[in-house]
Amino acid sequence: MTKYLRYLSFCGLQESPSDSDATTVPMPSHWERNVWNGLDMYERYALPVRCAGLAKLAIYGSHHGILPPTEPVDGVALCWVEVSENLSAYRTVRHQQELMLQLEHSAVLSVADKYRFDAAPFVSAFQRVIEEDFRNEFCVGSQHSSPDRRLKAQVFYRFDNFPQTYLLIRDKDGVEVQRILFAHSSPDSLGKLHWVSNDKICVWHKNKSEHWLCGLDGTIQFVYPPADTGDVHAIYRLATMLLDGKGVIPDHESGYMLLELAANGGYKHAKRRLEREGRLTK
Repeated sequence: MTKYLRYLSFCGLQESPSDSDATTVPMPSHWERNVWNGLDMYERYALPVRCAGLAKLAIYGSHHGILPPTEPVDGVALCWVEVSENLSAYRTVRHQQELMLQLEHSAVLSVADKYRFDAAPFVSAFQRVIEEDFRNEFCVGSQHSSPDRRLKAQVFYRFDNFPQTYLLIRDKDGVEVQRILFAHSSPDSLGKLHWVSNDKICVWHKNKSEHWLCGLDGTIQFVYPPADTGDVHAIYRLATMLLDGKGVIPDHESGYMLLELAANGGYKHAKRRLEREGRLTK
């Protein structure tokens, strides 16, 4: 039996929740990605809460008709919240953030009694998001001391249109002395952090293979072991990560060099991208 509500999910808009064939449409696609910051913060601050039988609440907005919330199936239940506003009128990011937060909060409060969980953590989380002005940033994991014990390092994450992952370097008194942007990865993708030396730090990916080597001089190296084997698919994948900034800091010079290496090794997707971008050499 499920003992905690651990997940909320705002799934979009259903034009007619009473229609079994109704399709779900996303919130306006032109809205910036950090419109969702408030929901991320709200869920992180409030969850988990004790709740027998309910592990996840899927929330839908609806312009036409509201159904009663469903009974949990395998710990998952659905609920609907009315969206009476004209979404095109919400032109600023701040107003969009406030709308999304209010919709999810209203849905949670509307079913708290039914599913018998304490609404107080959600009320507190709602107020905290407002007070922090939707700044979605937080430290990840614990601090780790350098071998000489002079400095401490900790991962710091913030989301502002895209994920930004930093190393915060503090002195022994806790004063920040340096902040190094080393990745565009979510906290869920990160593993352990450790000092390689007094001036170099390694942050592992959760897969325990890929990792970042970060120097206090600002140098950053993303290590992707499959590419070191000479496998052209792995080389191509690393090239696209560096070119597109997928999880890593973009490095176009290295990315194109690796793309050419994969193309020269006969990898057709690498050749096609080079050709598409006008960089294929005869």
